[in-house]
Amino acid sequence: MNRRRIAIVLALGLAAPFALTAHAAGALEQDLVATPTSGPVGTTITLTSATCVGTGDDEVGMEAALYVGTAPDQQIAASTFGEGSVELTVPDWVDPDQPAVIEASCFTFDPETGDDDSIDYDPIPFDVEPGGGTPVQVRSFSRTELLAGQGLGITGSCGPAFPNGFVQAFLASGTDQTAQDYSTIAGYDFGLTEADGSFEMSLIASNAAVYLNASFDENDDLVDISTEEMPLDVPPGDYTLYVACAGESQSVQYLQPGTVTITGAAPTDGIDLTVDGNTRNITLAGTCDQGDVTGGFEATSLQEFVGQFDAAPDARPGQEGLLAEVPRKANGVLAGHPLPASAVRGPGGSLRALVDDGYSEFATQPGADGAWSAGDTVGFDQGLAVGIAYCGDPLGDGYFYDPQGVEVDVEDTTTTTVTVPPTTPPAPPANAVAGRPTYAG
Repeated sequence: MNRRRIAIVLALGLAAPFALTAHAAGALEQDLVATPTSGPVGTTITLTSATCVGTGDDEVGMEAALYVGTAPDQQIAASTFGEGSVELTVPDWVDPDQPAVIEASCFTFDPETGDDDSIDYDPIPFDVEPGGGTPVQVRSFSRTELLAGQGLGITGSCGPAFPNGFVQAFLASGTDQTAQDYSTIAGYDFGLTEADGSFEMSLIASNAAVYLNASFDENDDLVDISTEEMPLDVPPGDYTLYVACAGESQSVQYLQPGTVTITGAAPTDGIDLTVDGNTRNITLAGTCDQGDVTGGFEATSLQEFVGQFDAAPDARPGQEGLLAEVPRKANGVLAGHPLPASAVRGPGGSLRALVDDGYSEFATQPGADGAWSAGDTVGFDQGLAVGIAYCGDPLGDGYFYDPQGVEVDVEDTTTTTVTVPPTTPPAPPANAVAGRPTYAG
């Protein structure tokens, strides 16, 4: 029996340490034990298996999830990944009147032989008992209908168990709220909770990105670098918004998933980043009818970019190194990758220069026809640059443009002039004088 994988675990960065090819199970057995199998919200469940353990150099991983409710309204409530034993904690929004079930899998891999093994354990019911009190692990969305390219605000609390913890929002296509059946990832955001577990964040419904590509020959010499723009691809329809809370362990608790409807798409492709001739100057331009335009630039020189591969040679031929995705915007200021507000803003709130720091911000007002442009200068002759921008407020009627990329390659057009010292021309021959020669003797 091939049960569903806990796909959302991988999306949250709790990834398995190895790749498997799903050979038939052998040494693994149906020996999963859950302790306890009942309890109120807040109960921590320990999962163990006597055969899901590593021997020698074997790599082992167990992943598990807690689901509540019944299909087609079943929802993910918790997930985990680890070795040996793992834990799941029941979040406090779970309804005790709804059924709950634990599903888990184990994977083993022998790096010496290349043999692998996997098993999907039989589901284990968990009885959620009454007595949890008023839920504090709650969330709210500023809106549930928007255009692709626009955003929504998310506020809530992961609870007192997550002081200064990690929280991530994840938008996936479809209405299956188990995080198992989706074809499109339509955006994400992440941040930290406050000391009391509360948080405030925003999510842009966009999967547009810029990739920086590098190709090398058989001698590991660089052959080519380029940028690749991946435009927005978020079809209209219903999506599920997951909000997950994590601490120091690999155990994740989810706030109750919710449905978000994408009604269409904003004109996110109305933008372009260009290089001004054979110079270091870059220009980002577009059209906007939703107010002011804010954005930023980030750049990396050829030397810096290739150095990333030198530091990690296993990445070669290593093309498609991601530089810019959808950044976050909090309180009207760019925040997060690739332009963290704490790094972009200099002393006194002044903007740093792209040529000095490799990143900068800008703000500009479109003209009467909606046209706008912003420019900067990179600090190198060969390299790559990206530009991002917002048209107005993406949490309102504005939107986030598709990130743009461009290669910078300034050719040396200097003409060398060779100065030849002047030469003195020979004296002209004397004019012949007619006469008669005389001889002595």
